[in-house]
Amino acid sequence: RARPLASMTKLLACSLVLLPLLEVVALPAKYDVACPCTPRSLCSPLTAAAAKLPLRGGRPEVLAFARGDNFTSYDMSVTTTIATTLAVPSVRSVCFAHSHGVRVVMLSGEEVDFTNASARAGLVRKLLNQTLAYGLDGINLDIERYSLAPGPLTQYVAELGAALKAQSPPLQLSFDLSISPGGQR
Repeated sequence: RARPLASMTKLLACSLVLLPLLEVVALPAKYDVACPCTPRSLCSPLTAAAAKLPLRGGRPEVLAFARGDNFTSYDMSVTTTIATTLAVPSVRSVCFAHSHGVRVVMLSGEEVDFTNASARAGLVRKLLNQTLAYGLDGINLDIERYSLAPGPLTQYVAELGAALKAQSPPLQLSFDLSISPGGQR
C-alpha cells in the first residue's frame, strides 16, 4: 500500500531536485524523552547499517500499520517498517522495533492550505520536530481526501522530503496512494 518516495512518479522526483531547500529552524538535539533501552542508541533513528533496508531486486519493503504501540506480535523477520497511528508511540516499542532493525514512522494525514508557503513550512517543521523528538525513522503520509490541483501537494511532499533527507541519518518518507477503479479524479 505505501510507496517509498523513490518509487513515486517522475514528476515528484523532478520536483525534489528543482525546489529550494527549506530553512530549518532549531530542532531538538536527539529526543525529548528518557531512553530506557540498552543500548541507548535504540531510542534514535536507525542508521542504514542497522536497518533492514529493502535491496534493489531483492527483499521487498514490508510496511505494517499499527493502531497501538505493542509491536511484539509483529513478525520482525519480514517487517521492515512500522507506521504507527499514535501521535506519541512508547519509547519501549520504538526500541523493540529498532532492536530488530525495523524502522518506526509516524503516520500523518494532516492537511493545511498547501498553496500557502508558510502553512506548509509550519507543518513540515511540526512533523520533523515530532519525528526527531521521539527517535522515529520518518513519516508516512496518508492524505486521502485531497482533491485540488496536485502542484501544491507535490510542493509540500517535496519540502517535507528535503527536510527529512537533510537529517543524519536521513529519515524516510512514504506516501499512501488511494486508487479507485475509475482512476484518480
